[in-house]
Amino acid sequence: MPASETDRLELIERHEPDSRKDRLELIREIVAMANAGGGEIHLGVSDDGQRPGLATEVVNRLDPADVQSFADEFVKPDHVHIERRVENGEAGDVVVIIVSSTGDHPLVFTKPGDYEDEEGRSRQVFAKHAVYRRRGTKAEPARRDDYRAWIDRAVAKERHDWMSRVAVLSKLPPGASLEIVTDTDEAMAEPAILLRTHTRLFNRNPEKLLTKHDLALLFLARDELEPRDDESRLLLHSAFRRRPTLYFWLDILDPSPATIAEIIDETISGSDRDKSDAARSVVECAALYLEPDEFDEVVTRLGESEYAHFREHAAEATSPTSVITRLVEARDNNLDDAPLREWSEHDLTSRAEEEAQQMLSSTGYDSASRRLARIGTELFLRHRLRDP
Repeated sequence: MPASETDRLELIERHEPDSRKDRLELIREIVAMANAGGGEIHLGVSDDGQRPGLATEVVNRLDPADVQSFADEFVKPDHVHIERRVENGEAGDVVVIIVSSTGDHPLVFTKPGDYEDEEGRSRQVFAKHAVYRRRGTKAEPARRDDYRAWIDRAVAKERHDWMSRVAVLSKLPPGASLEIVTDTDEAMAEPAILLRTHTRLFNRNPEKLLTKHDLALLFLARDELEPRDDESRLLLHSAFRRRPTLYFWLDILDPSPATIAEIIDETISGSDRDKSDAARSVVECAALYLEPDEFDEVVTRLGESEYAHFREHAAEATSPTSVITRLVEARDNNLDDAPLREWSEHDLTSRAEEEAQQMLSSTGYDSASRRLARIGTELFLRHRLRDP
Protein backbone atom coordinates (compact mmCIF):
# COMPACT_ATOMS: atom_id res chain seq x y z
CA MET A 1 0.00 0.00 0.00
CA PRO A 2 1.53 3.37 -1.00
CA ALA A 3 2.67 5.59 1.86
CA SER A 4 0.88 8.87 2.58
CA GLU A 5 2.11 11.99 4.36
CA THR A 6 1.75 12.27 8.14
CA ASP A 7 3.17 14.54 10.83
CA ARG A 8 6.23 12.25 10.82
CA LEU A 9 6.54 11.67 7.08
CA GLU A 10 7.10 14.18 4.26
CA LEU A 11 7.03 13.06 0.59
CA ILE A 12 8.91 15.05 -2.05
CA GLU A 13 8.79 13.80 -5.63
CA ARG A 14 11.45 16.01 -7.24
CA HIS A 15 14.58 17.69 -5.94
CA GLU A 16 17.13 19.68 -7.93
CA PRO A 17 20.45 20.07 -6.06
CA ASP A 18 21.36 23.14 -8.13
CA SER A 19 18.11 24.89 -7.21
CA ARG A 20 18.55 27.12 -4.16
CA LYS A 21 14.75 27.16 -3.78
CA ASP A 22 14.62 23.35 -3.60
CA ARG A 23 17.49 23.24 -1.11
CA LEU A 24 15.93 25.89 1.12
CA GLU A 25 12.55 24.18 1.06
CA LEU A 26 14.22 20.92 2.06
CA ILE A 27 15.96 22.66 4.97
CA ARG A 28 12.65 24.18 6.07
CA GLU A 29 11.04 20.72 6.11
CA ILE A 30 13.98 19.23 8.04
CA VAL A 31 13.94 21.97 10.68
CA ALA A 32 10.16 21.87 11.04
CA MET A 33 10.24 18.10 11.49
CA ALA A 34 13.10 18.30 14.00
CA ASN A 35 11.08 20.83 16.02
CA ALA A 36 8.09 18.49 16.00
CA GLY A 37 9.99 15.50 17.39
CA GLY A 38 11.70 14.08 14.29
CA GLY A 39 10.60 11.90 11.41
CA GLU A 40 11.49 11.03 7.82
CA ILE A 41 11.56 12.85 4.49
CA HIS A 42 11.32 10.63 1.40
CA LEU A 43 12.78 12.20 -1.76
CA GLY A 44 11.64 10.61 -4.99
CA VAL A 45 8.13 9.77 -3.76
CA SER A 46 4.98 11.51 -5.00
CA ASP A 47 2.12 12.73 -2.81
CA ASP A 48 0.05 9.66 -3.73
CA GLY A 49 2.84 7.36 -2.53
CA GLN A 50 4.22 6.33 -5.91
CA ARG A 51 8.01 5.87 -5.93
CA PRO A 52 9.52 7.03 -9.23
CA GLY A 53 12.84 7.73 -7.47
CA LEU A 54 15.61 10.20 -8.30
CA ALA A 55 18.37 10.24 -10.88
CA THR A 56 21.68 8.74 -9.74
CA GLU A 57 23.40 12.15 -9.92
CA VAL A 58 20.81 13.68 -7.58
CA VAL A 59 21.10 10.78 -5.13
CA ASN A 60 24.89 11.14 -5.02
CA ARG A 61 24.63 14.86 -4.30
CA LEU A 62 22.22 14.36 -1.41
CA ASP A 63 25.11 13.58 0.90
CA PRO A 64 23.89 13.86 4.53
CA ALA A 65 26.95 15.83 5.64
CA ASP A 66 26.45 18.38 2.85
CA VAL A 67 22.73 18.74 3.60
CA GLN A 68 23.45 19.14 7.31
CA SER A 69 26.24 21.64 6.64
CA PHE A 70 23.88 23.75 4.49
CA ALA A 71 21.19 23.57 7.18
CA ASP A 72 23.65 24.61 9.88
CA GLU A 73 24.29 27.85 7.97
CA PHE A 74 20.75 28.92 8.89
CA VAL A 75 20.34 27.65 12.47
CA LYS A 76 23.64 28.53 14.19
CA PRO A 77 24.74 27.85 16.88
CA ASP A 78 22.47 24.80 17.07
CA HIS A 79 22.85 21.86 14.73
CA VAL A 80 20.48 19.78 12.66
CA HIS A 81 21.10 16.07 13.05
CA ILE A 82 20.14 13.82 10.13
CA GLU A 83 20.97 10.42 8.69
CA ARG A 84 20.32 8.95 5.26
CA ARG A 85 19.39 5.66 3.70
CA VAL A 86 18.74 4.79 0.06
CA GLU A 87 15.89 2.54 -1.09
CA ASN A 88 14.91 1.19 -4.49
CA GLY A 89 12.30 3.12 -6.45
CA GLU A 90 10.55 2.37 -9.72
CA ALA A 91 12.94 4.19 -12.06
CA GLY A 92 15.58 5.43 -9.63
CA ASP A 93 16.51 5.39 -5.96
CA VAL A 94 14.51 6.93 -3.13
CA VAL A 95 16.55 8.94 -0.60
CA VAL A 96 15.23 8.77 2.96
CA ILE A 97 16.43 11.55 5.25
CA ILE A 98 15.98 10.62 8.89
CA VAL A 99 15.55 13.72 11.06
CA SER A 100 16.34 13.64 14.78
CA SER A 101 14.33 15.53 17.37
CA THR A 102 15.71 18.82 18.73
CA GLY A 103 14.73 17.76 22.22
CA ASP A 104 13.67 20.47 24.64
CA HIS A 105 14.20 23.58 22.55
CA PRO A 106 13.33 24.58 18.98
CA LEU A 107 15.69 25.38 16.12
CA VAL A 108 15.45 29.03 15.06
CA PHE A 109 16.46 30.36 11.65
CA THR A 110 19.23 32.91 12.19
CA LYS A 111 19.16 34.31 8.66
CA PRO A 112 16.55 34.43 5.89
CA GLY A 113 16.21 31.73 3.26
CA ASP A 114 16.21 33.97 0.18
CA TYR A 115 16.50 33.06 -3.50
CA GLU A 116 15.80 34.60 -6.92
CA ASP A 117 13.03 33.23 -9.11
CA GLU A 118 13.30 32.73 -12.86
CA GLU A 119 12.42 36.37 -13.45
CA GLY A 120 15.11 37.64 -11.09
CA ARG A 121 12.71 38.62 -8.32
CA SER A 122 13.70 38.04 -4.69
CA ARG A 123 11.69 35.33 -2.92
CA GLN A 124 11.84 33.95 0.60
CA VAL A 125 11.25 30.42 1.90
CA PHE A 126 11.63 31.43 5.54
CA ALA A 127 12.44 34.63 7.43
CA LYS A 128 15.18 35.41 9.91
CA HIS A 129 14.19 34.45 13.49
CA ALA A 130 11.34 32.28 12.18
CA VAL A 131 10.52 29.04 13.99
CA TYR A 132 8.82 26.28 11.99
CA ARG A 133 7.10 23.17 13.27
CA ARG A 134 5.52 20.33 11.34
CA ARG A 135 1.80 20.21 11.93
CA GLY A 136 -0.18 17.53 10.16
CA THR A 137 1.38 17.30 6.71
CA LYS A 138 2.80 20.83 6.51
CA ALA A 139 5.70 22.88 7.84
CA GLU A 140 4.10 25.91 9.50
CA PRO A 141 5.25 28.80 11.70
CA ALA A 142 5.15 27.85 15.38
CA ARG A 143 2.15 28.92 17.42
CA ARG A 144 1.82 30.18 20.97
CA ASP A 145 0.97 26.71 22.29
CA ASP A 146 4.16 25.33 20.68
CA TYR A 147 6.31 27.86 22.58
CA ARG A 148 4.41 27.06 25.76
CA ALA A 149 5.15 23.36 25.32
CA TRP A 150 8.87 24.00 24.73
CA ILE A 151 9.05 26.20 27.84
CA ASP A 152 7.23 23.60 29.95
CA ARG A 153 9.60 20.85 28.80
CA ALA A 154 12.66 23.00 29.51
CA VAL A 155 11.39 23.81 33.01
CA ALA A 156 10.63 20.13 33.69
CA LYS A 157 14.10 19.10 32.54
CA GLU A 158 15.79 21.75 34.69
CA ARG A 159 13.72 20.62 37.69
CA HIS A 160 14.71 16.98 37.07
CA ASP A 161 18.39 17.89 36.72
CA TRP A 162 18.28 19.95 39.91
CA MET A 163 16.68 17.11 41.87
CA SER A 164 19.28 14.70 40.46
CA ARG A 165 22.10 16.95 41.71
CA VAL A 166 20.49 17.14 45.14
CA ALA A 167 20.26 13.33 45.19
CA VAL A 168 23.96 13.03 44.35
CA LEU A 169 24.91 15.43 47.15
CA SER A 170 22.85 13.48 49.67
CA LYS A 171 24.78 10.30 48.84
CA LEU A 172 28.31 11.73 49.13
CA PRO A 173 30.43 9.81 51.65
CA PRO A 174 32.03 11.60 54.63
CA GLY A 175 35.18 13.48 53.65
CA ALA A 176 34.26 13.75 49.95
CA SER A 177 35.07 16.99 48.16
CA LEU A 178 33.27 18.79 45.35
CA GLU A 179 34.49 20.80 42.38
CA ILE A 180 31.90 23.35 41.29
CA VAL A 181 31.88 24.15 37.57
CA THR A 182 29.39 26.74 36.36
CA ASP A 183 28.06 26.80 32.81
CA THR A 184 27.55 30.56 32.69
CA ASP A 185 28.87 32.43 29.68
CA GLU A 186 31.42 34.25 31.87
CA ALA A 187 32.92 31.05 33.25
CA MET A 188 32.81 29.22 29.94
CA ALA A 189 34.73 32.11 28.39
CA GLU A 190 37.71 31.13 30.59
CA PRO A 191 39.70 28.99 28.11
CA ALA A 192 40.99 26.40 30.58
CA ILE A 193 37.50 25.86 32.04
CA LEU A 194 35.99 25.69 28.56
CA LEU A 195 38.49 23.04 27.48
CA ARG A 196 38.13 21.02 30.69
CA THR A 197 34.32 21.10 30.58
CA HIS A 198 34.07 20.12 26.92
CA THR A 199 36.60 17.34 27.42
CA ARG A 200 34.36 15.80 30.07
CA LEU A 201 31.47 15.88 27.62
CA PHE A 202 33.68 14.46 24.86
CA ASN A 203 34.85 11.59 27.07
CA ARG A 204 31.22 10.61 27.61
CA ASN A 205 30.10 11.23 24.03
CA PRO A 206 32.70 11.46 21.20
CA GLU A 207 30.23 13.48 19.11
CA LYS A 208 30.47 16.43 21.55
CA LEU A 209 33.17 18.47 19.79
CA LEU A 210 34.43 22.02 20.05
CA THR A 211 33.03 24.62 17.64
CA LYS A 212 35.16 26.80 15.36
CA HIS A 213 34.55 29.66 17.80
CA ASP A 214 35.75 27.51 20.71
CA LEU A 215 38.87 26.55 18.77
CA ALA A 216 39.59 30.17 17.85
CA LEU A 217 39.25 31.24 21.50
CA LEU A 218 41.53 28.40 22.66
CA PHE A 219 44.04 29.25 19.93
CA LEU A 220 44.26 32.81 21.24
CA ALA A 221 44.86 31.41 24.74
CA ARG A 222 47.25 28.66 23.60
CA ASP A 223 50.18 29.94 25.69
CA GLU A 224 48.07 29.63 28.85
CA LEU A 225 47.01 26.03 28.20
CA GLU A 226 48.75 22.82 29.15
CA PRO A 227 46.39 20.24 27.57
CA ARG A 228 46.21 16.77 29.04
CA ASP A 229 46.16 13.81 26.68
CA ASP A 230 42.36 13.65 26.55
CA GLU A 231 42.15 17.43 26.05
CA SER A 232 44.65 17.20 23.19
CA ARG A 233 42.55 14.49 21.55
CA LEU A 234 39.47 16.69 21.79
CA LEU A 235 41.35 19.59 20.20
CA LEU A 236 42.60 17.42 17.33
CA HIS A 237 39.28 15.65 16.75
CA SER A 238 37.48 18.99 16.65
CA ALA A 239 40.05 20.65 14.40
CA PHE A 240 39.88 17.74 11.95
CA ARG A 241 36.27 18.73 11.32
CA ARG A 242 36.73 22.52 11.71
CA ARG A 243 39.93 23.24 9.88
CA PRO A 244 40.91 26.90 10.50
CA THR A 245 43.15 26.04 13.47
CA LEU A 246 44.05 22.45 12.52
CA TYR A 247 47.68 23.02 11.57
CA PHE A 248 48.30 25.22 14.59
CA TRP A 249 47.19 22.40 16.90
CA LEU A 250 49.23 19.85 14.96
CA ASP A 251 52.26 22.08 15.44
CA ILE A 252 51.57 22.89 19.11
CA LEU A 253 50.52 19.43 20.31
CA ASP A 254 52.99 17.46 18.14
CA PRO A 255 50.90 14.25 18.01
CA SER A 256 52.56 10.93 17.19
CA PRO A 257 51.76 9.09 13.95
CA ALA A 258 49.94 6.49 16.06
CA THR A 259 47.70 9.19 17.55
CA ILE A 260 46.96 10.62 14.11
CA ALA A 261 46.18 7.12 12.81
CA GLU A 262 43.67 6.60 15.64
CA ILE A 263 41.98 9.96 15.03
CA ILE A 264 41.78 9.28 11.29
CA ASP A 265 40.20 5.87 11.96
CA GLU A 266 37.66 7.33 14.40
CA THR A 267 36.87 10.19 12.03
CA ILE A 268 36.12 7.85 9.13
CA SER A 269 34.20 5.25 11.11
CA GLY A 270 32.43 7.55 13.59
CA SER A 271 28.64 7.70 13.53
CA ASP A 272 28.50 11.49 13.84
CA ARG A 273 27.43 13.51 10.78
CA ASP A 274 29.61 16.54 11.46
CA LYS A 275 32.20 15.74 8.79
CA SER A 276 31.95 18.48 6.20
CA ASP A 277 35.64 19.48 6.59
CA ALA A 278 36.98 16.11 7.67
CA ALA A 279 37.85 14.51 4.32
CA ARG A 280 40.55 17.02 3.44
CA SER A 281 41.99 16.83 6.95
CA VAL A 282 42.12 13.04 6.80
CA VAL A 283 43.90 12.97 3.42
CA GLU A 284 46.45 15.63 4.33
CA CYS A 285 47.28 14.19 7.76
CA ALA A 286 47.54 10.68 6.33
CA ALA A 287 50.05 11.99 3.78
CA LEU A 288 52.07 13.88 6.40
CA TYR A 289 52.10 11.35 9.24
CA LEU A 290 51.48 7.83 7.93
CA GLU A 291 53.52 5.34 5.92
CA PRO A 292 52.65 4.99 2.19
CA ASP A 293 50.84 1.68 2.68
CA GLU A 294 48.84 3.16 5.57
CA PHE A 295 48.02 6.18 3.41
CA ASP A 296 46.73 3.87 0.66
CA GLU A 297 44.52 2.05 3.16
CA VAL A 298 43.03 5.33 4.38
CA VAL A 299 42.30 6.48 0.82
CA THR A 300 40.66 3.13 0.04
CA ARG A 301 38.36 3.52 3.04
CA LEU A 302 37.46 7.05 2.00
CA GLY A 303 36.69 5.83 -1.50
CA GLU A 304 34.23 3.29 -0.09
CA SER A 305 32.49 5.81 2.19
CA GLU A 306 28.82 6.74 1.91
CA TYR A 307 29.85 10.41 2.02
CA ALA A 308 30.32 11.96 -1.41
CA HIS A 309 32.98 14.44 -0.26
CA PHE A 310 35.01 11.55 1.24
CA ARG A 311 34.91 9.76 -2.12
CA GLU A 312 35.82 12.95 -4.00
CA HIS A 313 38.93 13.58 -1.91
CA ALA A 314 39.94 9.93 -2.20
CA ALA A 315 39.79 10.18 -6.01
CA GLU A 316 42.14 13.18 -5.94
CA ALA A 317 44.65 11.64 -3.51
CA THR A 318 46.92 9.68 -5.85
CA SER A 319 49.88 9.50 -3.43
CA PRO A 320 51.29 11.11 -0.26
CA THR A 321 53.72 13.06 -2.43
CA SER A 322 50.95 14.56 -4.56
CA VAL A 323 49.07 15.72 -1.46
CA ILE A 324 52.14 17.27 0.15
CA THR A 325 53.08 18.93 -3.14
CA ARG A 326 49.71 20.68 -3.23
CA LEU A 327 50.27 21.94 0.31
CA VAL A 328 53.72 23.26 -0.57
CA GLU A 329 52.56 24.90 -3.79
CA ALA A 330 49.94 26.85 -1.82
CA ARG A 331 52.81 28.74 -0.15
CA ASP A 332 53.03 30.80 -3.35
CA ASN A 333 49.49 32.10 -2.87
CA ASN A 334 49.26 35.70 -1.72
CA LEU A 335 48.18 36.95 1.66
CA ASP A 336 47.43 40.60 0.95
CA ASP A 337 50.03 41.40 -1.72
CA ALA A 338 52.85 38.99 -0.81
CA PRO A 339 53.23 35.20 -1.08
CA LEU A 340 52.86 33.39 2.23
CA ARG A 341 56.44 32.12 2.08
CA GLU A 342 57.72 35.74 2.10
CA TRP A 343 56.00 36.70 5.34
CA SER A 344 58.07 36.65 8.54
CA GLU A 345 57.01 34.21 11.23
CA HIS A 346 56.32 37.07 13.64
CA ASP A 347 54.05 38.81 11.14
CA LEU A 348 52.22 35.58 10.31
CA THR A 349 51.61 34.83 13.98
CA SER A 350 50.32 38.35 14.64
CA ARG A 351 48.08 38.15 11.60
CA ALA A 352 46.76 34.76 12.72
CA GLU A 353 45.72 36.22 16.05
CA GLU A 354 43.94 39.06 14.26
CA GLU A 355 42.03 36.57 12.10
CA ALA A 356 41.08 34.49 15.15
CA GLN A 357 39.76 37.62 16.83
CA GLN A 358 37.78 38.39 13.67
CA MET A 359 36.25 34.88 13.78
CA LEU A 360 34.97 35.66 17.26
CA SER A 361 33.28 38.85 16.05
CA SER A 362 29.99 39.07 14.21
CA THR A 363 31.41 39.93 10.77
CA GLY A 364 33.86 38.47 8.29
CA TYR A 365 33.77 35.00 9.80
CA ASP A 366 34.21 32.90 6.65
CA SER A 367 37.01 34.95 5.08
CA ALA A 368 38.88 35.17 8.41
CA SER A 369 38.65 31.40 8.92
CA ARG A 370 40.07 30.75 5.44
CA ARG A 371 43.01 33.11 6.02
CA LEU A 372 43.67 31.57 9.44
CA ALA A 373 43.79 28.09 7.89
CA ARG A 374 46.30 29.23 5.25
CA ILE A 375 48.57 30.84 7.85
CA GLY A 376 48.48 27.75 10.06
CA THR A 377 49.45 25.51 7.16
CA GLU A 378 52.34 27.80 6.22
CA LEU A 379 53.77 27.85 9.73
CA PHE A 380 53.38 24.09 10.09
CA LEU A 381 55.26 23.48 6.85
CA ARG A 382 58.09 25.72 8.00
CA HIS A 383 58.42 23.89 11.29
CA ARG A 384 57.73 20.30 10.26
CA LEU A 385 58.97 19.73 6.72
CA ARG A 386 62.56 19.85 5.54
CA ASP A 387 63.08 22.55 2.94
CA PRO A 388 59.37 22.70 2.02
